[in-house]
Amino acid sequence: MTFLTIGQSPRDDLVPELVQIVGKRFEVNEIGLLDTIEERNIPKPLSERDLLVSRLLDGREVELSESWVREQLLAFEVKEPTLLLCTSEFGIAKYIEPYRVIKSFLSSQGPFESLAVVVPEKKQESLAQRWKGLSTRLEVFSFSPYEGSPSIPSGLSDSKYIYLDCMGYRLEHESMIHEVASGTVVSARRIVGEFLRTIV
Repeated sequence: MTFLTIGQSPRDDLVPELVQIVGKRFEVNEIGLLDTIEERNIPKPLSERDLLVSRLLDGREVELSESWVREQLLAFEVKEPTLLLCTSEFGIAKYIEPYRVIKSFLSSQGPFESLAVVVPEKKQESLAQRWKGLSTRLEVFSFSPYEGSPSIPSGLSDSKYIYLDCMGYRLEHESMIHEVASGTVVSARRIVGEFLRTIV
């Protein structure tokens, strides 16, 4: 199986833990859309709605254009089952898209009394409104999964269900939020890992 990040590979912060969640041995190949692109040439977002966030090889967060990412994904040649390591909605059938998996899972759990969605960048908070239909009370928070010691937003403690909307959030982030919140906490990484267990 190929793991395709929109940033640089290998994703040592993501793939090993994802494989651990799956709990099975299988061959893993990694590739990144930015692997052969110099940092100064990374296509920058044209607007907040065009903003995606990923990770460079050295661990730094990087912002890039969603429209550029979409073009690259459409052109990419898929030779085996390929999982996108991004929760954005692309609608490209040749990939295993986390968004479709996550939408199905959350829809099966809801509707929620209150739902908190956590995104990496404050500028992405408007994009989290795609989950509005799952709860009459939707709140959006942001903190980067790529910071060394992130500050957990205090308002999360009041939410009944908390979803971490980025493959970059680790199980450690789930645990950190559990310490301040009494509600259910689930990350995109956990949802997708549990799904992969059924197909590999």
